[in-house]
Amino acid sequence: MNDPIAAARIAPAPTAPTQAEWTAARPAANLASAEVVVVVPVYKGYAETLRAVHAVLANPQASRFALLVINDCGPLAELNDKLAELAAQGLFLYVENESNLGFVASVNKALTLCETKDVILLNSDAIPYGDWVDRMLWHARANPKAATITPLSNNATICSYPQLNFNNRIQLELTLPELDACARICNRQISSEIPTGVGFCFYMRRSIINAIGAFDAETFGRGYGEENDFCLRAQKAGYCNLLAQDIVVYHSGGASFDNTFAKNMVEIEERLLGKHPDYTTQILA
Repeated sequence: MNDPIAAARIAPAPTAPTQAEWTAARPAANLASAEVVVVVPVYKGYAETLRAVHAVLANPQASRFALLVINDCGPLAELNDKLAELAAQGLFLYVENESNLGFVASVNKALTLCETKDVILLNSDAIPYGDWVDRMLWHARANPKAATITPLSNNATICSYPQLNFNNRIQLELTLPELDACARICNRQISSEIPTGVGFCFYMRRSIINAIGAFDAETFGRGYGEENDFCLRAQKAGYCNLLAQDIVVYHSGGASFDNTFAKNMVEIEERLLGKHPDYTTQILA
């Protein structure tokens, strides 16, 4: 990028937490006592992944939540060793796949391990702020027909802010924590129905997982499209999908898993339309 002014506006990439930050982090609750389980699927992205995990632990919540980190046989030994070290300190639950299952199958495995609990899927390149879990749970309890809940983000297709369907990786007048705090106040407890949630940060209600099934790993394999399919199946079963307008979660995008989706987007869309011919019409409505 040759324009220094434009370059200065790009938000900096996440950095790995310092040892002091890890020392100050609070352990998540155990699975049995948790009201909800935050699931972080991991593959690569050293700094992004550790920053995402730390953000979950560093932001105090009134609600009791567990944190399950599931590593899909990732290729970065440094990251794998650090996650194992942190898990050994009792900060979170940690599962390492013996072989690479792919994103969708890894998430389905995590959903099974979470047993009866509602789940918040959080990409390992996403960073939440403040009492985000408490706000997610408020929307879930206030809207019992909601199958999924997605927050606002800089990079979340139809849930993006300030520009829709765009990666707004730019520095705004407010920092991201300030933007989330502003949304918390200005949009307090406001939500709206959307045709599909976005998987970077994705609340899934357990009773609806039980009713319609988990992600379709057979159709969507390595990932991308599975959350759209889940949302549309939920919608056809009489449930809804919500955008929580009082939560903002940063999403750098593309750092955690590979770029298969970018190479095969046409094929993925064809698979989705094969199951849901009305998908495009709903998104454009």
